[in-house]
Amino acid sequence: TMPPNPAPNPLTQLEEARRRLEEEEKRANKLPSKQRYVQAVMQRGRTCVRPACAPVLSVVPAVSDLELSETETKSQRKAGGGSAPPCDSIVVAYYFCGEPIPYRTLVRGRAVTLGQFKELLTKKGSYRYYFKKVSDEFDCGVVFEEVREDEAVLPVFEEKIIGKVEKVD
Repeated sequence: TMPPNPAPNPLTQLEEARRRLEEEEKRANKLPSKQRYVQAVMQRGRTCVRPACAPVLSVVPAVSDLELSETETKSQRKAGGGSAPPCDSIVVAYYFCGEPIPYRTLVRGRAVTLGQFKELLTKKGSYRYYFKKVSDEFDCGVVFEEVREDEAVLPVFEEKIIGKVEKVD
C-alpha cells in the first residue's frame, strides 16, 4: 500500500554515471581522469574562435549539455561532415531560474552580446546572468562568470554559449 518512489532526476543519473566512469578510468590509468578532462576543456577553450556577426532565431527546450554536443555533432554530419563556416551560427543554451532542463536556441553569428541574449528570454523581470567559461582559477577548469553589461560579448565554452539565468531577490 506504499506509493511508488518518485521518478529519478535524469541529470542526477547522468552525473552519477559520469562519476562512476571517472572512478573506473582512475583505477585503469595513472593520471586521474579529472585532470585529463580539465586539460582537454582548457585546451578546447583556448582554441575557440569568435568572429562577429548578429541576430537571433528560435528557442526550444533541450535535455543536457551532453545532448547539446551530440545534437550539434549529428547536424554537422548531416550537413556534410566538416566543420561549420566560422560566421554561421552558435548554439546558446541556458538554465532558467533553477529549472533542471535547459533551453536551447541557435543564434546567427559567433559573437553574442548580453543584450541579444536577453531578447531570447520570454519572461520579463530582474535577473542575474552567468555564463560558463574556461578558467584555471579552480581545479575543475571552468567557472560561471556573471555578465552585467548589455554590450558585453558572452564567453564561449566548447563552441557553445552556456548560461544560467537567476531571479534577483
